Amino acid sequence: MSRRRKIITLGLTILIFAIMAVPSMGQSASELEHPINVVLVFDASGSMAATINGERKIDAARKAMEFVVANLPDDLPNLNVGFRIYGHEGDNTEAQRPLSCQSTSLLVPVLGVDKEILRQQTYAWEPTGWTPITLALQEAGLDLAEVSAYQDCQGQTGARNVIIMVTDGEETCDADPCQAAQALAAADANTVIHVVGFGLTPDVATTLNCVPQNGGIYADASDGNSLATLLVDLIGQEIEAQGLEFVPLEISQFEFTPLELTEIEVTPMSVEGISVQPGGLNEEGTYEPPTFSTPNITLPSVNLPGVSQATAEPGGVEGGDVTPGGIDVQSRTATPAATATAVCVPPQR
Repeated sequence: MSRRRKIITLGLTILIFAIMAVPSMGQSASELEHPINVVLVFDASGSMAATINGERKIDAARKAMEFVVANLPDDLPNLNVGFRIYGHEGDNTEAQRPLSCQSTSLLVPVLGVDKEILRQQTYAWEPTGWTPITLALQEAGLDLAEVSAYQDCQGQTGARNVIIMVTDGEETCDADPCQAAQALAAADANTVIHVVGFGLTPDVATTLNCVPQNGGIYADASDGNSLATLLVDLIGQEIEAQGLEFVPLEISQFEFTPLELTEIEVTPMSVEGISVQPGGLNEEGTYEPPTFSTPNITLPSVNLPGVSQATAEPGGVEGGDVTPGGIDVQSRTATPAATATAVCVPPQR
């Protein structure tokens, strides 16, 4: 073999190895090695009705959420994005403070990515109350803990849990968000907390600098575009950390189309067997939270020596005596006991 041919062959070999070593564009969803669980936590307090750069903060936040939804990948089954709000009940009066300070709702569960439901729930409420940041943090932590436990049961370990909190004010419910954030971080080193201050003054921003944990950041957003870009970047960096390419849309080229409340069709959705009835404003203009239900869980049949066998049959069975509870009891010959298998209970939140 000539020297030139050897050089060409060697060059091709190096090129092949180089291509194999670099992640390709448009990788398949199976290449997301560990689950990424993100809960977006939005401020729904009364101050979100104030204006920033000529538009209501809530409207700017909705546009930002639209941009987030548009950028979420469609082909990453291990990417889970939920949506929680806080301060959306009661009003800004002292009389309504106890109610408002206990208000936080998970509008979209942290299971999969349902763009339509995420988009709808962004418009299903209006800013009204106080600002229970601490409570929202604690509940978001529970959202992620429950999802992680479910994933661990299914053999999906090493999940990355991310809380992205958006607020336009400080805690107003006599609680300590810094202490809550530190407790969450200590309980799970894989839980990252980011805070995006939306139009905050420097003094208020200082009170929240202690909330980001486990590598999380505090960042200021001065308008809807900067808020949108920050949110997308925070999600994108989690995807890129696992070696996948994430190329977001340009905010300047994004065409925003507002979703009118009259366009929202409240229909149930099902994610991993969980039925979710979206919440929203009823005819009286009162907010109603979403409802969640899970399917019946069938336990493995176990035959015990000398014991009658009870088998659960939802809706009853044919050819047997059915009790009101749907249990068909038949006498069985003694057989060796079967080995029961673990049942992974889906998140109930």
